[in-house]
Amino acid sequence: MVDSVEKDGITNNTLSINEAVHILWEWRKYRNQVFWNSVYWLGAAIIIISIVPYLLPGIVSKLGYAVIVFPFLTFLIASFSAYLLAVLYKLYKTADRRYRELLGKFTPADIQGLLFRLPIGKVIALAFLSYGIFIQILSGWVLHKLVSGVLP
Repeated sequence: MVDSVEKDGITNNTLSINEAVHILWEWRKYRNQVFWNSVYWLGAAIIIISIVPYLLPGIVSKLGYAVIVFPFLTFLIASFSAYLLAVLYKLYKTADRRYRELLGKFTPADIQGLLFRLPIGKVIALAFLSYGIFIQILSGWVLHKLVSGVLP
């Protein structure tokens, strides 16, 4: 096992394995925190925008067919969020992979096989995208019917 890691390709300026593991641990922890904070904030924004027409029924009558902007805006934000979360998850996995490489045989055992063996970041990004597409198409259809007077 190597006792030091080259930094910037310069052999005199080396980090010990312990220092490298600590730095990568902090980077991994930061990336994990950024990912989950983004999930919470973007998820809250998407849910709030998508339920506004249903919480404020007077807005449907005032805006008429323009109320369709809410599902469309939610679709755009959810699609952008899915992309952003995929990128953030990829950055986290890069830090995690490098951290686990440095740990070598000391890597802790992980729980495998949950959620159809899909990584949680991909599942969340797909959930945001599918919410943005399918649920907002349904919401747009319902709002269209409300404005048309078909639904009570």
